[in-house]
Amino acid sequence: MLILHTRPIVSFRPTERATQTMKTTRSARSLTAAAVLCCLLFAVVTALVTATAAHAQPATSLQGILEVKQRELTMLTSAEEDIAQSVDQRLDDAKDEYNDVRKLYGETLLAQGLSLASPIEERALSRQLHALERRLATVRSSLQDINDQANIRLDRLGTINTRNDFSARKDLSPEMQEFVTTYLSQIMQLRARLDAQQNKAETQLKQVTTLFDKIRSKRNQKEEGLANHWKDYFFRNSEPLVSIELWKQPGSIPLWFSVRIVALGQELALLQTKIFSAALLSMFIFTVVATGGVPLMRAALRDNSVPGTIAARLHRSGLLGTIGFALVVSDMRIFGGAAPSFSVFSWFLFGYGVLMGSNAIRRAVVPNFNNIPKTAVSWLFLIGGLMLINETPAKLAVPMWTVVLLLFLGYMTFKHRKDPTRGAVALTVWFWIATILTLISLAGFARFSAFLCMFWFGGYVAYGASAGLMATLNRSLSFLPDEGGYVMLKGAILGVASPLVWTSSSALGLYWFYQFLGAGILKTVGELTISWEGFSLKFASVLLLAILFYVTRACSHLARGALDRMAERWPKGQRGSVLSLKTMANYGLWIIYGLVGLHILGVSLTSLTVVAGGLSVGIGFGMQTIFNNFFSGLILLFGRSIQQGDIIQVGDLWCTVRTINIRATVVETFDNASLIIPNSDLVTTQVTNWTKNNATIRRDLVVGVAYGSDIELVRKTLLTVAEGHSHVLRRPQPAVIFNDFGASTLDFILRVWINDIDYALSTISDLRFAIDKAFREANIEIAFPQMDLHIRSAPALQELQSAHNLQPAQAGRKTGGNPEATPDHDEE
Repeated sequence: MLILHTRPIVSFRPTERATQTMKTTRSARSLTAAAVLCCLLFAVVTALVTATAAHAQPATSLQGILEVKQRELTMLTSAEEDIAQSVDQRLDDAKDEYNDVRKLYGETLLAQGLSLASPIEERALSRQLHALERRLATVRSSLQDINDQANIRLDRLGTINTRNDFSARKDLSPEMQEFVTTYLSQIMQLRARLDAQQNKAETQLKQVTTLFDKIRSKRNQKEEGLANHWKDYFFRNSEPLVSIELWKQPGSIPLWFSVRIVALGQELALLQTKIFSAALLSMFIFTVVATGGVPLMRAALRDNSVPGTIAARLHRSGLLGTIGFALVVSDMRIFGGAAPSFSVFSWFLFGYGVLMGSNAIRRAVVPNFNNIPKTAVSWLFLIGGLMLINETPAKLAVPMWTVVLLLFLGYMTFKHRKDPTRGAVALTVWFWIATILTLISLAGFARFSAFLCMFWFGGYVAYGASAGLMATLNRSLSFLPDEGGYVMLKGAILGVASPLVWTSSSALGLYWFYQFLGAGILKTVGELTISWEGFSLKFASVLLLAILFYVTRACSHLARGALDRMAERWPKGQRGSVLSLKTMANYGLWIIYGLVGLHILGVSLTSLTVVAGGLSVGIGFGMQTIFNNFFSGLILLFGRSIQQGDIIQVGDLWCTVRTINIRATVVETFDNASLIIPNSDLVTTQVTNWTKNNATIRRDLVVGVAYGSDIELVRKTLLTVAEGHSHVLRRPQPAVIFNDFGASTLDFILRVWINDIDYALSTISDLRFAIDKAFREANIEIAFPQMDLHIRSAPALQELQSAHNLQPAQAGRKTGGNPEATPDHDEE
């Protein structure tokens, strides 16, 4: 029987939450489908756009390149038009300057042909050529700059050239081809313009360079022959004053005078044309110097100890010196030495102001200072300079200059004798210099005598400037305290300033020498050579060695002074090493100077090595002791086992080391006797250095007290005495040692450490005085020496004893046999 079981049908009805969930699911599916559709559509559109762009890319890329190139070309063309005007103007100016210089060069050559080979004229021509050379150097620099700028612009133009970019293109439209053709044509026009500028600049540059080389060659030729011209000028027609030939020399004095009047008029005309520029430059220099110099001078002389007369002289000298310096600079920069009379007057005014200021400053520092004869020497310089530059004939120069020198001698002698504090006239420098110049003038060399006088004045000015500046510096530094770092600061400033000031002043004198004689004379003097046996020595080398000598000496003084001031901050026990450092620094500087000097003189160190090797054997035997002491001195200096100030003991001799030299050491005994000990003795023998590590020293003082004394009281008393002395150290502490039981005393040792060996003897003496006083107050007896005498046999004493024994027996017989009885007078 088949039975079917069926479930009842149950109706289902969704809830509100389920309904919302289904709606959300359907919405999400719809959005997803829409997004997919949009992506497909975007992909299709992108593909179409890409295909279109790919088809149109060649034309668009070419057009962009041409637009960029066209903008670059437009900018370059605009800039080039602005630059071209400036370049053309510069080229025209350079051409005008070149033509002007060429014209002046021709006039200079014509003047050279008309000159009489006078050194004054040759020097003037050399200066004119040098001025033309400087002008051409400026023109050449400008043309070279134009050429370089043209090359830069051509290189930049090459970066925008697109000929190669379009040469392979065959698919250009007619409009594009026309555009490219126009673009390339503009580039070619711009390049042609730049090439024309460059060619023009190169052509002018070649012309300027050729003329520049000619002028330089001619100037060098003039300078090389200038020395011979000066030599002839100084020493030709040299006839003594008393010679008849002097007055028979050709030449008319009135004619010379008229020529000089014309030359002076030309010089005044030159001054008049450039007087405004010279005045502006002079005023500027005067303002700068016055603005900086017046406060410095007031700061240097800020106290009230400077008398009013000296202060007034300082103001006058500052005014004259500043005006003279401004005129000297104006002569160099504006006139270029073309106004020789103005140049001599400028140097005269400047030198006179420097000498006056130097005398005033040194008088303020040293009240009893004797002034340099500034006024008379300055007038000698002015008269001699004017006589030389005006080429005074010998028949007039010799008597005139001799009379001037005699008047100078008479005036200075009269002025000198009015001051009794100056001593004899024959002991002055100016007297002998003026006498020598007078003798040279009497011999017929008046021009050379005048030049030497001018050189003397230049040396006076250089010396006065250096002395005045150093006096001002010393006075300024004197206001700083002499303590701490100020001492080292003052020493460093003086050490650096001294060689700098003297070198600068010497350079000032040499510059005047250069200005007056010309550059060629310095070169000629520097190349003067002394030859002997294949060895040559130049004057320039000797001068350089002399300068290096003073520089080395100044550096040596500076190093030693710095070490001395540095040692003041060191402990006393370490100050002895300063000598070693000073000696090593001194010898090191001079060794360097020697090596540099040998190189300057052209001596080969290899040759010296060969010579030294050949002489080493003979020197080793003949100078063995000297070399032994030399190397022993090096051992002492570098090893520093013995230093300056050490107290040493050599055998039984106590002494203080004063100086350690290369060969021997100088010591001083306590008796103030100086001994010279060879260095080898100090190295090879035993030497006790009591102050090697420090200046402290231990001393033992032996004290003996009588037996039965309170030894604890003795110990306390000795310690109290030792601790109460100022030179006895607290660490290590004083100690009392019970040394021994002596024959008649209890022996104690008072062991003390003294802070300085210099006080050792006086401290021990003071302690002895104090111990004696303390023992007296404490009733402690310092025992005397005692001795027990034991006699074993003495015949004379036995006989004396026997005689003494017989006397009582004889006395007993006289008194009735009673030996004990004695006469009454014996009892008494």
